Amino acid sequence: MADHLGRMFRFYALLAILPLAAGFFGVWSLAIGYLLFLLVAAGLIAMLIGTLIWIDRGMKLPVERRQRALLIGLAPLLFAVSVVVVMPLFDAGNFFASLIRLTIDRDHYEAIIAKAGSVPGERYGQDGNIDYITVPGPPVRVAFRHGDMRQPWGATVYDPSGDVMLAKGHFDQSGLWIAPASVRDLGMITGCRHLWGDYYTCWEYD
Repeated sequence: MADHLGRMFRFYALLAILPLAAGFFGVWSLAIGYLLFLLVAAGLIAMLIGTLIWIDRGMKLPVERRQRALLIGLAPLLFAVSVVVVMPLFDAGNFFASLIRLTIDRDHYEAIIAKAGSVPGERYGQDGNIDYITVPGPPVRVAFRHGDMRQPWGATVYDPSGDVMLAKGHFDQSGLWIAPASVRDLGMITGCRHLWGDYYTCWEYD
């Protein structure tokens, strides 16, 4: 029974790594992120099939009735938990990768922010592999994008005021985009999460 339980837990734990990896590696490579996203979907199907197999194996194990009931009920429970934690695991991977990327690129971001402050009329720009949008403020706000990373991995936004956390953009009934005026010029932001200091990860409608 212990061996059966060990193999069952390893099965669900290994599949749970997929959304964590998708959230993490998608920050670095959009192609890899989407590939892992597809593997998450395939993993959920494999997990469902595996759950049926674990139930069948539990029914056939030569154990007491109470232990057999535990084994049979544990597989669908682990499946349900695995489905529930898909997005939290994706978000966790996304957060830590975004934090690492911020640490690596922070000097580059700071140089762009200084440039934005000295050239207030420039709204859109590119520096190396980073596209950016500036809002003169005050305070100056800058949204940094590495390629097309807006959905679902988000863009990095510098905002000393923290107003981006108020952004819950959506379309109204007439088709107009509704968002706080202080952050509307940064893009069609649907939500943000604090990373570190004055930096945030924000998602946009694409």
